[in-house]
Parts: sequence; structure tokens; C-alpha cells
Amino acid sequence: MSYDLIVFEAEGAPRELSAFVDWHIANAEAAEESETSLKMPASDRFAAFYDDMVVTYPDMNGPSGEGMDEGERLTGYEFQPKYILMDFRWSVAEDAFFAVMTSAQAHGLGVYDLNDAVIYPGNEPHSAAVP
Repeated sequence: MSYDLIVFEAEGAPRELSAFVDWHIANAEAAEESETSLKMPASDRFAAFYDDMVVTYPDMNGPSGEGMDEGERLTGYEFQPKYILMDFRWSVAEDAFFAVMTSAQAHGLGVYDLNDAVIYPGNEPHSAAVP
């Protein structure tokens, strides 16, 4: 199991948890059905965020991770049209969360913590129990 975070463009996503989860599932299912996993970020903000992140958390499937062994900072990035899903090792979860939040805020992106079911659409966390 990994520590999973999603970054998304906040203006296009619901802020209420159950609606957000439905939005995420619908987007994931649509991508799976069309078999369109992107090879690069879908927007300029996603690209800037990704460029920030791969400096410290190289992409296990991309050029920043080539030639690397199974280092603890090696990270999986899944690009979708409306979000980027990242899976981190638990040993770096706290540092990864801070890095993701810092970069996401700098680029005007929201964050969803899949493990804790918390949405951070901007400066204020919105959380609720998992439905």
C-alpha cells in the first residue's frame, strides 16, 4: 500500500467530500474506459507542479526516474485530464505531503488526500468522514 495524493484544478472540482469522491471515481472510470492515460500533465499548472515535484520525488515511469533503483523517494505519477495521482512510499509520506501542499498552493491547485479522505481546495482544509 502507498501514500496516495491527488492534485486537481480546484475550480473544476466539488468541495464537498462525497461529491468529490464521485467526481474522482467518474473521471477515473472514464479514463479507464477510454484507455487514455496521459504521458504528460494536461495543463500548464499541472506541468509546473510536476516539474517542482520530480526534483525531489522522481517519476518511476519517466525520465527523472531513469537509472534509479528502488529509492524511497521514487514516486508513481498518473496523469489524467483533470488531476494527477501520485503514490509515495510511506517512509516519505510526511515530507511528500508538505512538498505537494507547498507546490500545489504555489500553482493554484487543490489536493485530495486519499488515505485520510481530506480535500484541501486552497488554504482551508475541508474534511468529513468517508461515506
